[in-house]
Amino acid sequence: MKILLRVSIAIFCIFAPIIRVEKPTTNEGCVAVVNVEAGAIYSNFSAITLYPIILTVDYDGSDPFLLKHESVHCRQVSKEGTIAFYYNYLRHYFRNRLKGMDKQMAYAAIPYEIEARKLARGHK
Repeated sequence: MKILLRVSIAIFCIFAPIIRVEKPTTNEGCVAVVNVEAGAIYSNFSAITLYPIILTVDYDGSDPFLLKHESVHCRQVSKEGTIAFYYNYLRHYFRNRLKGMDKQMAYAAIPYEIEARKLARGHK
């Protein structure tokens, strides 16, 4: 864990001119929120949890749901373990694609995503 954190921080330091690092507002196991300017990286997402870091693209803080959602993923990774979480996440995604779902539907049907949306909205 400490090695992963050090490597992550070193990589992000290389891109220091285009990023902003903040401390997460909730402590769910993630250690930093890294905001990257749009165009600095290719992305078709507004945020992604690369445990132990939440990576956001042009996040201005106006959508609290976004960080709550990603914080749920931090808790999920802490609970299941990094390898198990990402393995199962990808397994569900590709299984959904094989069922004929498009990319967005396959993503939305991942159990981790369903739970994160539900908890971020304040439902139990």
